[in-house]
Amino acid sequence: MLEMEREEESKKLKQQRIIEEAEQKRLASEYQKRKEERVRREIEEKESEEANSLLQQQAERIRKGKKAKIPAIEGEKVTKQMLMEQAMQELLDKRQEMERKFQKLEKTRDYLERAKREEEAPLIEAAYQKHLVDDEILFQQRQQVSMIIS
Repeated sequence: MLEMEREEESKKLKQQRIIEEAEQKRLASEYQKRKEERVRREIEEKESEEANSLLQQQAERIRKGKKAKIPAIEGEKVTKQMLMEQAMQELLDKRQEMERKFQKLEKTRDYLERAKREEEAPLIEAAYQKHLVDDEILFQQRQQVSMIIS
């Protein structure tokens, strides 16, 4: 009988330990979830503050006369990601515009270079012909000198 009581008491203690361990795991899990939720909220708050800061900077640029767009999304929360995507799009648009201007300037330069070459071509041809005539005259003079000497 005493042995049965000890066994039962041992079983109860074992079960109590299992229950306590499960409770400890549950509490640790809840603590971890609360901690992760707090960190997530802090990150969201920080991103929200950064988004507001970027919005204020864009508003300042608009007031100073620089071209900038403020997201016109009614009822939607403006996020840092949205602002970053918008800024990247603006940079891409500016780069494309600069590329178009560069291509236009390059084309104009090519036209001017071609026109310059077309104007210079007759002058170069005339200078070449004059050089040929001068060479012919020089050749004949040297032949006469060599005939006189010989």
